[in-house]
Amino acid sequence: MTKESTKKAELSNINKKGNLISKKKIHKKKNKNKNDNGSKEQVRQFSKNKELITNDSNKNNDYLKKNKNKNENSSLGIHHQGKYYDDEIYGNIDLEKNKQKYKKKKKIEGTPEDIVNASLFRYINEYMYTNNSEIVKKKLNETKNIFNIYHSGYNKQKKKWPKNPVDIIIKYLKKNYTKNSKIADLGCGEAQIAQTFTDWSITSFDLIQYNKYVTVCNITQLPLENDSYDCFVLCLSLMNTDWPKIIYESVRCLKKGATLIIADVVSRFTNYKGFLKFMHGVGFSLHNKINLDDFFHVLFFENEKKKDKLPFVVNDKVVSSTSKLLSPCIYKRR
Repeated sequence: MTKESTKKAELSNINKKGNLISKKKIHKKKNKNKNDNGSKEQVRQFSKNKELITNDSNKNNDYLKKNKNKNENSSLGIHHQGKYYDDEIYGNIDLEKNKQKYKKKKKIEGTPEDIVNASLFRYINEYMYTNNSEIVKKKLNETKNIFNIYHSGYNKQKKKWPKNPVDIIIKYLKKNYTKNSKIADLGCGEAQIAQTFTDWSITSFDLIQYNKYVTVCNITQLPLENDSYDCFVLCLSLMNTDWPKIIYESVRCLKKGATLIIADVVSRFTNYKGFLKFMHGVGFSLHNKINLDDFFHVLFFENEKKKDKLPFVVNDKVVSSTSKLLSPCIYKRR
């Protein structure tokens, strides 16, 4: 090969390499432009999405405001699948749940005295649920002003309840009994039922006399004759560890066909079927049950098949085993 041909070959190789390099540069520029355009497009899309989200949020807020006004102005209640429901029972459930969560999160507020009294209430409450009636009675009589502190704390707790079972019981008594009916409120506290029916024959029993309506008595040993009453009310009264004795006394004192009303916290019924079985075993049949917001059971029993002799033997062993059907209602310590 001559020198001239060698030079020509070298020059052609150099040109080829130059063309390859320039092609690579052009390709890189194109990719860069594509990426830049892609980034710009993503930014535009993001801003559009942001506008859509903002608009949707504003629409939702307007919708909620309109519905809120409708609910406030509506007197028909809430319409659901072709049915109308009472607002009082089926109100804004989510709102109520949020209120309950807020109450749980709230810290104890008030004076140092209020905080001390709240602690005392929880202590007394736990003491009453974890001891028998005689021990509790002795404690209440020994400690000055302890019953007033307990009821003050109890009234504060009542304000947090979705509904008060006493109100349901009062409505029932108005519809089904007269002022000549013999009714006893066992573990009456402030005797709200007697204060409602002032001209009725209502006897209110409790360990301590809170006011003039209350007769002091340990309700496991009632000073009443056999088969003498038409109705007994046990509203949050099955507290002490010997509470089964109260049921036995109810069997003894109530007439045949009489009613026993029991209201208690749902969470206390560790074995609901077992509790009903126990009640049936002593002669009480469940005739009606009201569930208040999954917070309280209000149970209406009747002793239609009452026998002349009690169909059971009362002893400490039976009382102890039966009492486990209801767990203590203890507030969390703060």
